[in-house]
Amino acid sequence: MKGRKRYTLIFFCVNIAVPIILGALIYLFFRKDTYISIFISKYLALPNPESVFSPFIEKTLKNYFADTMWAYSLTFSVLLILGYSKKNLFITFGVCSIFETTIECLQKTKLFHGTFDVLDIAFELITTIFALLVIKKYFEEVKHKNEKATYSN
Repeated sequence: MKGRKRYTLIFFCVNIAVPIILGALIYLFFRKDTYISIFISKYLALPNPESVFSPFIEKTLKNYFADTMWAYSLTFSVLLILGYSKKNLFITFGVCSIFETTIECLQKTKLFHGTFDVLDIAFELITTIFALLVIKKYFEEVKHKNEKATYSN
């Protein structure tokens, strides 16, 4: 059982860390006006990958991809803290939805840097649902493996 708990922790950590790194890379290379890009560009000459992608893909990466990666990571983080249960899937959706919507709405004020966009909220909510489905599928497979191991003994 220790092995499964460790594997589950690794599963959560990878699904938290990788999207954060991907989101940061998008900000670093495609959003030259962000604090991350400004700070890093003082020390490193960053390549300009924008010319590699079509304008549609570039716009999508710039405007939505980083936020969706962070929404995915947030979903895994909240559920890791709460612990997995069907009830906590719904609680996690509520917490993430409220947080994501609040942060986006605060961008209409001068408190948060950014541009309010309803599509950001939509993409983040869809990403949260997708992350919850990934987590649910993972635990269904773990349960199935546990049942299989019990029956084979």
